[in-house]
Amino acid sequence: MKKIFDGAGKLPAGAVATTVGFCTLSNAYNAVGFSGVRHITMWLGILVWLVMMVKIIFHFDIFKKEYQQVVPASLYAAVMMLTAILSSYVYPYIPALGVALWYLAVVVHALHILLFTWRNVIRQFNPETFLPSWFVTYVGILVPVVVGTTYGNPIVLKGLLIYGFLISAILLPAMALRIMKLGMTKQTELMKTIFLAPPSLCLVSYFNLTEQPNLLVAGFIYGLLFLISLYILVSLPGFMRRPFNPTFAALTFPMAICLIATLNMSRYLTGLEHLQPGNFLNQFFGIKLYLVTLIIGYVFYHFMAAFVKEAYKEVEGVQLEKGIEKAAE
Repeated sequence: MKKIFDGAGKLPAGAVATTVGFCTLSNAYNAVGFSGVRHITMWLGILVWLVMMVKIIFHFDIFKKEYQQVVPASLYAAVMMLTAILSSYVYPYIPALGVALWYLAVVVHALHILLFTWRNVIRQFNPETFLPSWFVTYVGILVPVVVGTTYGNPIVLKGLLIYGFLISAILLPAMALRIMKLGMTKQTELMKTIFLAPPSLCLVSYFNLTEQPNLLVAGFIYGLLFLISLYILVSLPGFMRRPFNPTFAALTFPMAICLIATLNMSRYLTGLEHLQPGNFLNQFFGIKLYLVTLIIGYVFYHFMAAFVKEAYKEVEGVQLEKGIEKAAE
């Protein structure tokens, strides 16, 4: 445990983003009756969250250096997304802690958006670093709406939903236009998967907060999501043939929240007695559940294996230096 504590500075923001996807995937399993999967995954999520807190507090220089870079900074929003998800797990057992974590996630994420906007939009905007990872920062704040409808502040929830719709309506076409004009490097191409996140988060949040969802609104959002899903599925074989790198984190949460959106849309259509499209989406959900489990498992394993290896290497290096110094005395 001491080695993990000392090596916590090696935990990348992408590993937290992957954990957000892993925990979201466990919520999909929980929704179809496999609560045990959720319990195991959430405890892993708590462990990753604690290691990241150690990094931010005790390895602040490393965190600060990463946070000053545009792409890593945009991914650090995943820390508060994970906080919100864990708040929903903690709430049934310790309600006060669950609510406190939910508010912490909302407030810190909002502050992060303000700081990120000041640094990377107002003060100095660079189209080259305007990448889909920005969705994590700007739209990821809808996660508290997805998980916190039973205990979150109703006014805050509605405000976040409105914000989520507006910012998605601005960023999605802006990002698509940027990619068409400037393209993407091979290193960042996997980030296209993050396009799944804004419509998925908006749809799930809309279902959560609306007593009688409008079929046209839900159908439009899911239609857009379905088209993006088809594009990602076609691109997936090419993505997976590449050597593993930190951008593989882009394959995790967006695909997991898309699962939740598909399940919710299926149940919504079935409830309206549109049985054929409802059943089709239910089968689509099942196929995607199988596929997304394999992908997230692959990415999570590689991130954790790399972190443990780097953490132990770091600690052993420090111990070796101390040993040399002691021998020289």
